[in-house]
Amino acid sequence: MLFQCFLLVSAFIFIKAQMPDRIIFPDTDDFETECTLVDGEQGMCRNIKYCPSAFDSRERVRTCYFEGFEQFVCCRDVPKASPATCSSYYPSVEHMVGGLNTRPNEFPYMVALGFETMLPDFYEFKCGGALIAPNFVLTAAHCARVGGATPTVVLPGGGSLTDYAVKKHKISDVLIHPGYKSKEAYNDIALLKLKEPIRQFQPACVGENTLLDNENITAIGYGHTLFGGRSSDDLLKAYLLVVSNKECQKHYEDATELPRGLMNAQLCAEDQQFGRDTCQGDSGGPLILYSAFVPYVVGITSFGLGCAAGTPGVYTRVSMFLDWIEPIVWPKP
Repeated sequence: MLFQCFLLVSAFIFIKAQMPDRIIFPDTDDFETECTLVDGEQGMCRNIKYCPSAFDSRERVRTCYFEGFEQFVCCRDVPKASPATCSSYYPSVEHMVGGLNTRPNEFPYMVALGFETMLPDFYEFKCGGALIAPNFVLTAAHCARVGGATPTVVLPGGGSLTDYAVKKHKISDVLIHPGYKSKEAYNDIALLKLKEPIRQFQPACVGENTLLDNENITAIGYGHTLFGGRSSDDLLKAYLLVVSNKECQKHYEDATELPRGLMNAQLCAEDQQFGRDTCQGDSGGPLILYSAFVPYVVGITSFGLGCAAGTPGVYTRVSMFLDWIEPIVWPKP
């Protein structure tokens, strides 16, 4: 388919040399919801251990709720690293030209995830991802293990899978969101750290916008063009419309992947006019929202019911995971 107690514990699983160096499950599991601070300012509900202002003696803390023994508080928003980083990626957006047709380098931040085969130096590309920093790729958690295998390389540039002139970059670490469970579609997000940074292709920005209903977005990937059909060697795109979770829930009442229904950390999108959609093999690929010609990754292809079958696809809402992404990708000095 195209488609957070104050003791931090991380589990490290070390893999054989030919595999990524390690798979890491960072200990953070929070979703942001809006709240009002004691002084009347707007804040976001976050796990207290990820809210620096909660430890300020001058700050009165308001509790939003508890999840088990985890306290979530109304946290004063602080400037995030991703917008500043985005400005460095796209300093002169007024000179950029948009286009409707797929063309070389249209999606330079798109990567394909390569899995080892029995043949040396031959990889099977089963998932997609988005380059969000020179040494980090954002993808779906379920793409971190496919049939027990872990991706070992990425092919950047958004070009053809058969373009052997493009250098494949090795993956060093696979970081899976700690809340992800393989039989469910919640927290379906992961980061791939590369052994060497990719310099020749420009990363995409990470979307902060949580209000996406009725937005026009672009889905990209190498998935099957027909349900059960073969994958495309060339990058494909589909123009989709974000639909409300309330409307989308009607299509997934009995989905075993969503035992608690659709959550705020997910979003749905579909092409209501032409029936184009994401499909198998598109998993992990980005949903792109353009603003002033700058591409923002707002979603990650997660799962759906078939391909273009009149049912919206389900995607991971990236903005709800920024507090997990940013300390890893852009750690404070």
